[in-house]
Amino acid sequence: MKHNVSKISSTAWLTIWSRSSSFLFPSFLECLLVKRIASSSILRTTFTRFEGKWYGVVLNDLTPVLEVYDVRDEAEKRQILDLIWKDRFTFGKPFIRYAVLRYPTGEHQVITKLDHGLYDGTLRVFDAHFQAYQRGEEVEKFTSFKEFAFPIWQINQTRPTLDFWTQPDKRLITFNYPNVTEPCINASVTHIIHLDFETFSRSSGVTVSTLFQSIFQIWLTRRSGQTSIAFDYLYTGRNVDLPDPQGINGTCANFLPMRSEVDVQTPDQKYLLRTQDDFWQYTENNTVGTEDIYEACGVPRAEAGNQALFLFQPFEPASPAGAKEVTQKWVVMAKSEVTMLQPYAVVFEVIKTADLNGYKLRLAYDSSVWANEEVEVEVGVVEHMLSRVVGDANALIGDVLQTV
Repeated sequence: MKHNVSKISSTAWLTIWSRSSSFLFPSFLECLLVKRIASSSILRTTFTRFEGKWYGVVLNDLTPVLEVYDVRDEAEKRQILDLIWKDRFTFGKPFIRYAVLRYPTGEHQVITKLDHGLYDGTLRVFDAHFQAYQRGEEVEKFTSFKEFAFPIWQINQTRPTLDFWTQPDKRLITFNYPNVTEPCINASVTHIIHLDFETFSRSSGVTVSTLFQSIFQIWLTRRSGQTSIAFDYLYTGRNVDLPDPQGINGTCANFLPMRSEVDVQTPDQKYLLRTQDDFWQYTENNTVGTEDIYEACGVPRAEAGNQALFLFQPFEPASPAGAKEVTQKWVVMAKSEVTMLQPYAVVFEVIKTADLNGYKLRLAYDSSVWANEEVEVEVGVVEHMLSRVVGDANALIGDVLQTV
């Protein structure tokens, strides 16, 4: 099976959570994982590169890569985690592995290392299935990874998708902001913003995601001093004509290189609608790999790759930390200790909260670019810009920039 993937070697993560020893007895966990793997071919897929293209091969073996370690203290735990983190995924084994840490107290911790680019957007689906198996229930019918992958492959054989990316207003541009050599996210500032987002969305005809994306683009103009800006958009690839696309148990996320022209004389409403229209155009042509896009445009990714990333998480928040859980969760980022390599200088992440009009802004950054105090100021700037647009969508972009 051929499939397009991005940043294979740089997006693994670790998640850790704790439960009682009886609940996480390794043999029981392995039994659950085998059931999970049997129904999800993406969990037993291995990848290799051949003649410039990535290929995914689904393994017949259902045995998970699961290791058990007896740990005495925190120092030994860190050594094991470091060893697992540095270990590279190799062809012939799934791009996912598990480990169980057993402590003298009887406590267990489960570690999941996986390729983030492959599984992003699918963690919630895996979790629902994982819990169903624990309850002894059948998983409801869903669209499989195979049913997703082959239509995508067919689209790329019959549709000139790459032509979209080479159009004059869509082809890649060099936007060196922030201009950092080998950037890497290592810090962040989080702030919850409360505005009348739902009313604004209905009256303006744009999604809340589009609003935040537009503000991010205007913010990039403000910070860089350039009107032609570019960034990557982490997209989960679920805009497909398949049954229950949100329930597909495997899609490959893509880092779509987007661009925008920010004119201070453009009314906010017009810019929002244009951003939303551009978004749908980009996502309708997302079936090709990022490397293929750079190659088609004749631009070396190593030289012109974007250093800013935008992502929007529209999902309902996880249950409160104190809530009683009868079943073991699979991977829940909000309740886990996460290690994830992000080769960007700035990541603008928006997450839905339990409040209808509350959204969490997480502005992650490379500390070689900004200090924490500077980023806290920028989070306030973003909130002021949002407030200005929500308050008056007929104002000009220049008016928004002048409010901060």
